[in-house]
Amino acid sequence: MNLSSLPYVVHHSKPRFEKQFFFLIKEPLTVLLLVLCLLGGGWPAWAGPAEKAMPASTGTYPGFKPSARKAAQLAPLMVSASRFKSLARTDFEKALLVYTREDGRKKLWALDRELWDIELSQWAWTQFFGAAVPVIGGRQGRYDLVGYYNPYSDVFLITVWQQGRTFHQIVDAQMLMGDWVRADTDELDLIPLWRRKPIHRPAALGLATARSLLAFEKAFASADRDNWRSRLPILKDEAALKQLNDPFMALMLNGQLINVGEILAPDPDAKTLQTCRDITAEVVKRAVDGKLEPMLFLMADTLPGTARDLKAIPPEWFAGLKTTGVLTASQGVLVFLSPTEQTTASLCLYFSTQGKRVDIRRIDLVDYRKFYSELKADPSGASGKGGRHE
Repeated sequence: MNLSSLPYVVHHSKPRFEKQFFFLIKEPLTVLLLVLCLLGGGWPAWAGPAEKAMPASTGTYPGFKPSARKAAQLAPLMVSASRFKSLARTDFEKALLVYTREDGRKKLWALDRELWDIELSQWAWTQFFGAAVPVIGGRQGRYDLVGYYNPYSDVFLITVWQQGRTFHQIVDAQMLMGDWVRADTDELDLIPLWRRKPIHRPAALGLATARSLLAFEKAFASADRDNWRSRLPILKDEAALKQLNDPFMALMLNGQLINVGEILAPDPDAKTLQTCRDITAEVVKRAVDGKLEPMLFLMADTLPGTARDLKAIPPEWFAGLKTTGVLTASQGVLVFLSPTEQTTASLCLYFSTQGKRVDIRRIDLVDYRKFYSELKADPSGASGKGGRHE
């Protein structure tokens, strides 16, 4: 049985190593990564002592880059989709006025009203779009869909676009839990995919993102703006959308907001998180100033390949980093950051904690492109761990 059939099962287990957060809610492609060029990354461990790098191929795959013809077809849509994401992150209302038509605007306004109070709305969209990875859906010659996937909350915003006089605009939209898109289980889990199993968290983040992007591409491979809702059973079931998807999705979105808030504005008694926040800010500042290398000596558990990659990143990339999540455990603390514009990777800092002592031990670059490539080449996931032979 899968999510296309009834009954629906809501699974709400509590994985090891993490604290769950809940929030009282209001009532009830070719991937763009292919053209947003960044760099390869080093690969991580869960918050704990340094662990052996997980092996994986470092090869590239011929199908990973779009052809010149396909890139030309995608370019106008990609430009509009990228600009919408950037504007919505800072001014959601203006983004709707510019990049939506009447029907699309109504859909997105309704989503906004159902999810958040007006005082929280812009900050919530800032957090969602700041970590959202775009992915294209459609068929050759007609790419009408853009999904924005936030792996931290495990939620898709699916937008349907139509060419206007000067640029593309949104004509329809829907937010879905990632489980509906992946359709690989008969359970709905309120815990984001990357936090469901006690495995290395940065690696889990990369794998979850790759799985979700590939699932979106598969689900909407032949879709267009006229038939896209027929591609997933949930999209044709208004009652299930309202009764199952919407309230659970809101819990997941608001759970991420609370999680981010714990590190951005820690409680006065949370001295460890305050220290981790301050050290994270210092690391980013040093990187923006082109002075990251001395800091890397303090992060003794960082993989050599990761250190090399980080040194090669231009300082302006670090300037766009924003905090996207935090995980705490007895072994230490993990702080995650993502670039707000070209969201092709996440950065993770590991802090060991003993009593009042906090030491930064490791930094990892979770390169979504590499996870995507490896998982696409090996759908079993055997090589999709994003690691290096080191």
